Amino acid sequence: MALLCGDPVEEVAAEAAEGMHHLLSIILRLKCKALLKAVFEVFLNSNELCQFVMTTLDALKNTKHPCVQQSAGELLLTVVKNAESRLDKVPEIMGAICAQLSIISQPSIRQQIISTVSLFIAKPKYTDVVLSHLLCQPVPYNRPMAEFWRRLDVELRSTTWILWRLLRKLQKCHNVPMQEKMAYVAVAATNALYEVFMGKQLQAAMFRLFPQLLMTLLIQIHHSLGLTMSDVNIPCGLYADQEVSSEVTPLCFAVQATKTLLLRSLCWQEFSIMEKNKGWTLLEGKDCHLQGVALLANALLEKNHLLAHRIMYLLVPFLNRGNDKHKITSAGFFVELLQSPVARKLPMIYSVARLRNWLHHENNLFRMLSLRGLFCLLRHKEMREAIKKMLPHILDSLYESDEKIVVLAINILLKFVTSMDFITLAAMMKTLFSMFGDVRLWKPEGGWHGSG
Repeated sequence: MALLCGDPVEEVAAEAAEGMHHLLSIILRLKCKALLKAVFEVFLNSNELCQFVMTTLDALKNTKHPCVQQSAGELLLTVVKNAESRLDKVPEIMGAICAQLSIISQPSIRQQIISTVSLFIAKPKYTDVVLSHLLCQPVPYNRPMAEFWRRLDVELRSTTWILWRLLRKLQKCHNVPMQEKMAYVAVAATNALYEVFMGKQLQAAMFRLFPQLLMTLLIQIHHSLGLTMSDVNIPCGLYADQEVSSEVTPLCFAVQATKTLLLRSLCWQEFSIMEKNKGWTLLEGKDCHLQGVALLANALLEKNHLLAHRIMYLLVPFLNRGNDKHKITSAGFFVELLQSPVARKLPMIYSVARLRNWLHHENNLFRMLSLRGLFCLLRHKEMREAIKKMLPHILDSLYESDEKIVVLAINILLKFVTSMDFITLAAMMKTLFSMFGDVRLWKPEGGWHGSG
């Protein structure tokens, strides 16, 4: 009878759908799940079962007869609940579901489809397959797709796994060398994270993964600076005849997701600090991105030190991964957190030694971040001796062409004037005297560092 629902003869399909609808209603009300399971296990092999599901999905196209769609939705959910382990063509099934989701107007049927997909995505062996199909949809997501992300119907124990796999889709884009065009999955995953944050289903997982989510989104902002959708490697035919609005950019998705993460994680004071100090404008600027990162790091350190400390411990291994933009944004956040008393507990190899290595980095930004980090560490008396040993290298920074690096070096050296040995003090004074004619050092500066 289910197979006849897809019959090309309209009258036959309608009669079969109505009969199937009544039969399913009776079976489900009688709670004869064992009977349904027996039918799927005994009478249909794996191949036939998948064909059965595809035929059922085909019936969802029948918008003329609502009972056809309703029966198809009920049958689909019942089959997947009772025979999910025997379905070996999940990619094909997901492709069909995604293609038809937008034509289903009845809320009850849409919820059945969401529940069906939720059953798949909650199974670790299917999670990545399902995500790959969901992330190959046009952005910004239309109402049915947005509704799916917001209303995922999964058990609490599966939520962290699902959110983690979604986050990994985005992180993998940051772990490869810079490409000519941004991967489309990076934009789609960012939009999906925003929709997930707007819903309530994965909220516990969002709190649990907050440090990873925040840092990954800040890194995505860095990657998105100055890009439009024409700079994204969009899959062929994804938008068909549609034109992507010029207002839609990778950056707008990343900033929107970051703002929503802060608000939904109850970081209202931190959000307010960003708003009052034009933090979002700073984050979105090529020449001031790191100032925005520093502002947010300090806001968290001031208002929510427990979260800040969780991020600090995350960044210890995080700084060794990813491409240059990944490392620069991570480093910008990390050096600000070194002001915290918790920084004293970090092994020297992750604090002073790391900053010493950055001091000789070929990238100006890392040298700048190194000096900023050392200045932050000077708050802790236990660190002064280790930093004092680096004074000859810090003196070398006075010869840099970047005035911001010079100013940072001077600020550190001033902290040691009273305890310097004669040779070091003489070398510093000689260099400083030569700078009296350097007009760069007399220019008013709005901030200590620049862009990424």
